[in-house]
Amino acid sequence: MKIFIQTIVTSFLLFGCKSSFVDVRDGHKYKTVRISKQVWLAENFAFKADNGCWAYKDSMKFTKEFGFLYNLETAQNVCPKGWRLPRASDYEDLMRKVYQGKTTDMKYGGKLFYRLVVRKDDGYIFPSFLKWHKSGFSVRLAGSTSKLSDESPREFTGMRDGKGFYCFGTSNFWCLNSETFYVYSNFMGSGAMISLGTPENGYSVRYIKE
Repeated sequence: MKIFIQTIVTSFLLFGCKSSFVDVRDGHKYKTVRISKQVWLAENFAFKADNGCWAYKDSMKFTKEFGFLYNLETAQNVCPKGWRLPRASDYEDLMRKVYQGKTTDMKYGGKLFYRLVVRKDDGYIFPSFLKWHKSGFSVRLAGSTSKLSDESPREFTGMRDGKGFYCFGTSNFWCLNSETFYVYSNFMGSGAMISLGTPENGYSVRYIKE
């Protein structure tokens, strides 16, 4: 019984506090989640900036669920008061806390992915996925945007706007210093990692509380 109680208390300390934040500039209300000592936005940022900001495929219908995609400069400039753009070390700490195990485990990538991403309305039906603890971070695979040259059209790739196990996608979240927290699901597997980004590309944003 003592072990059971301790497990419940530990889980609460790691994932137990959900709240909200309102951006006074546009009145947008965001869910937030406390994971260990960190407080994160639990939704992709959706403030419409004048430049360096794109809706996926230039369609505003996607922004309610997936937010906007920002280049690095804009991601830093539109940060609301009391919040900041995460460092790579913040995401590394997030991964350790969400996984709650050895990161050398062979199941690290897949289990970490489902703890970050899976939600009931995604259509996952396998018990082995549903039993893994959900962190409340609620990653949405919102894709990204890039442009190879001034003459080429802007490309949008990676959004997962379908439901079910066989819908694949990617998401990049900006860190400082041109790094990104990359979350992916594809034919080769699923997982999350820190990777380099291109400052001019458009990626999602999750701010962390100062």
